[in-house]
Amino acid sequence: MQNKSNLLLLLLLVSISITVFSLTGCSGIISNMNTEHIRKIAVLKCESGYSGDIMTIHPSGKYLAATSSVHDKVFIFDLVKKELIKTITKGSGKYLKMFNEKLVYSSDGHYLISEYMQEAKKPHFKVWEVKQDYSLYSDNQSTIAHGGDKLYASPDNRVYSWRNFSREGDTKPKIYFYTVPEMEQSGYLQDYEVPDNVSISPNGRYMVDTWRPFGKYDVGKQFFSRLRIWSYPEMVLKKELFDIAIGKAVSFAWTSDSRYLLYGPPATDKDIKSRFYHQSMKLVDIKTYRKVEKFDPMDSSPIMLGFLDNERYIMTLTDKRTLDIWDRKSGKRIERYKFPNKGWAFSGLQNPADKSRIAYNHKDEIWIMEIQDLY
Repeated sequence: MQNKSNLLLLLLLVSISITVFSLTGCSGIISNMNTEHIRKIAVLKCESGYSGDIMTIHPSGKYLAATSSVHDKVFIFDLVKKELIKTITKGSGKYLKMFNEKLVYSSDGHYLISEYMQEAKKPHFKVWEVKQDYSLYSDNQSTIAHGGDKLYASPDNRVYSWRNFSREGDTKPKIYFYTVPEMEQSGYLQDYEVPDNVSISPNGRYMVDTWRPFGKYDVGKQFFSRLRIWSYPEMVLKKELFDIAIGKAVSFAWTSDSRYLLYGPPATDKDIKSRFYHQSMKLVDIKTYRKVEKFDPMDSSPIMLGFLDNERYIMTLTDKRTLDIWDRKSGKRIERYKFPNKGWAFSGLQNPADKSRIAYNHKDEIWIMEIQDLY
């Protein structure tokens, strides 16, 4: 009887070992519970029935604003107290629920800016003053319809957006800039190809964008992106890198000194014949224009990238609803947190004041995650 008990215990231990091995392997721990270095520290709740998958975090890291493309509410959360402190509305109109996903804090932290549609062609900018308890500063119609999908804050305290669709030969402006808080047009880039993604360096000296040429393929018909590096705000093209990756750029991240750009391409592990199969993230030296590091194999697309505080590690939020940690020294993934598969929309943001913290949204909840004890 004792021998049978020992045998059953041995089989159980072997089974557990096999399970743990299959979940960890060389790619790090995979879990939807707190892992060794990733933990959930708070859950913020929007009003019942309202989602908040469009998020922006105040430059101080103290506040988070969230909205969605399916309602007109904006929820303001205090990230220190970890609670909802205010609800404001973006506006109303026939086209509101189709085009109201733009929301951003200005880089000086004084204003919260939203864009919504009351007419089919031209957007309205709504601006609130943060220090005045989010009182309405202005609600003005834009002079142009830029067609961009989001608003982003630039280091020189403007906001910008870009057109994410264009026909070949289209000479309409592709990237628009607006002053804050007046929201007046403040320059644009026009006669060049429509970008897939755009980012401005933290020091405000560089802008990068990626694009793919219309109808032009490389040998093997794999569609490569090109990375353009511009001086900012002069908008002078410094360098164009060809064949940076296959497919559109999914996300970017900068080192704090603006010397290096991390490029996140689409990736998958489902189909070995896919041109996105196990693509690599690449680190580009902005001054020498060389690719100096790569991170692979990637099994999913990084919809958000970020360097952790000492920049030895990288974190990615992927389209598989995972939060991954990558080691720059080895170029490999060392840990993975798996979020529940709830709701159709999800998104994530890194806290600009505390890069170890990430806000992850799904349905009417925003999870605050913390990456700890890596050093």
